[in-house]
Amino acid sequence: RTIDAIDQTGEHKGQVMPVLPRLVEHISILLWLERGDWALLDRWLAAQEPIMPVAGDEDSLYNEYEGMHQLSLARVWIAKGRKEGGPSLFDQAFQLLSQIERPARRSRCVHALVEIHLLQALVLYELEKRGTGTAEKSLDYFSHSLELGLPAGYKRIYLEEGAPVAELLRAWLRSSLAQA
Repeated sequence: RTIDAIDQTGEHKGQVMPVLPRLVEHISILLWLERGDWALLDRWLAAQEPIMPVAGDEDSLYNEYEGMHQLSLARVWIAKGRKEGGPSLFDQAFQLLSQIERPARRSRCVHALVEIHLLQALVLYELEKRGTGTAEKSLDYFSHSLELGLPAGYKRIYLEEGAPVAELLRAWLRSSLAQA
């Protein structure tokens, strides 16, 4: 039913607030991930064409509506990578996150940067657990997320990630980065 609602909000493009379809999609993805509803996630994923920022557009600003979609896509790739153990999904997620990081930084979108850096840290941490990444880089991204997020009062985003962030936090606390 939810995927039909997403489809219907897209049909009314221009008639509803532009954020509504992306917000419904984003919340649906979070719910499906929480429930582990891979039938709906795979169906959604199959219908997606990643909207990648233009690589040469150095002046572009962060588009929050598309950013919600891109963050949802990255989250699904990360979850699917955990489920299937394939590093290519983590690589795709990291590439997408890196591409949306630049416009988010230019636009000074703290909330987007907190989430982007957190997801980048989780991707690199997952790759490190599989022997293809480095803990140092994942902890650097985690530090960037915390440096932006904690002073601004962001806590829920870390708590909602659950066990993966708890593992990352323990590693970060043991590192010299936590002492800085």
